[in-house]
Amino acid sequence: MKYKTTHSDVGRLRQRIELQEYTTVSDGQGGSTATWQGIDTVWADIKPVGGSERYEIESLKGNITHTVRLRYYSGLSNENRFIFNGKPYYIKYPLNDGYDNAYMELAVTEEQ
Repeated sequence: MKYKTTHSDVGRLRQRIELQEYTTVSDGQGGSTATWQGIDTVWADIKPVGGSERYEIESLKGNITHTVRLRYYSGLSNENRFIFNGKPYYIKYPLNDGYDNAYMELAVTEEQ
């Protein structure tokens, strides 16, 4: 993940993703069902991981297919996922880039 935080990064956030959380929803008959529920739609920059970068990242968290940059989103963790072009991507490693709450970088796995 080799991004630098600058204000011009906003223009690189060109893909819309739907952030989701795994939650329990009442089924209306006294029971409940666990399901993924949308929490927000945000702009992001999604890049496939390849070559040496993939090897470096996978040694940390395993099976990383993409890196994602987005504006900082409080509470986002490896228990969340997002949908992009109808496909789910599972967050493996969220990082508050620069620790200034401006941007986040995510290492994610695309569900095949």
